[in-house]
Amino acid sequence: MDIDAFTEIVESDTTGSAIWSTSNETLTTANVSVVGRSVQSKITEAGIRIAGSMGRIAPYLDVSWNTESTTKGSYTTETTADSNTELAVSDANSSWVLGGGINFALGSRMVGGINLGTVNGRNDYNESFASGALSIKF
Repeated sequence: MDIDAFTEIVESDTTGSAIWSTSNETLTTANVSVVGRSVQSKITEAGIRIAGSMGRIAPYLDVSWNTESTTKGSYTTETTADSNTELAVSDANSSWVLGGGINFALGSRMVGGINLGTVNGRNDYNESFASGALSIKF
């Protein structure tokens, strides 16, 4: 992702206010400069799916390994000051995904599936997922 540098022009307002009137108005403003940034992230995934067929039910197991490389984007400032400096983003490294589910057919007009899984080996977050689908043919 590339974000070009730009300057936001903020006009000064030295005419005062129709509501408030004071003799020592200091209503000048400054332009805002934003520095350009470039961050790239690539994810590579390799995996295998093992599936079986038991009539109208087809269970499966998914296992995959993921690796992420990034140019390590960084945050401009912290939202609050503390003793830690958290300006760098987390390091993704690699992880593996374990999942599985069941695809099924209920008659000739209704099919569906359920998928469950978890992402393992990450030190920056935990992820579990579940999804399902149901399709009716007319």
